[in-house]
Amino acid sequence: MVNFNQNNKQIYTLMWLPAEDEIIFRAKDESPVAANDSLYSHLKKHIHLHQWKVRYTAAYRQWLDNDNNAIYDISNEINKSMIAALIKLNEDLETKAVFFWFDIDRSVTDEFTWKCCPVSGKKLITLGKEYTKKNAFVSPDYPLIFPDYVSL
Repeated sequence: MVNFNQNNKQIYTLMWLPAEDEIIFRAKDESPVAANDSLYSHLKKHIHLHQWKVRYTAAYRQWLDNDNNAIYDISNEINKSMIAALIKLNEDLETKAVFFWFDIDRSVTDEFTWKCCPVSGKKLITLGKEYTKKNAFVSPDYPLIFPDYVSL
């Protein structure tokens, strides 16, 4: 279970972007956290980050080139490995919580609204108006963050 109080912890989003070193962002304003920030070194204790980025890049290219939707499957190993690492990371952090940004393939279903966690099936927690619509909901049980479709 993700143990966080949104009033007491700074919320961060982990999102892979093509050709970017930074993959951690502040959830309220989507500003990147510098790649040399301590959050990355803490995360590297739980996952081989460079290898994960290489694997995610390959999965992304498979989606672009071959319509392979593995990156949109929450139970795919590439996603599960990062979720497991973030569970461990968040146990180590006192004032911060990092959530893996996840969404469906918007080129297939544009106006989908997340209501429940795709892993636990439990109702999502709304973060509130101080967060961007790209980071609108979090899972009560897993380090997952989801967008509100209106923003996309």
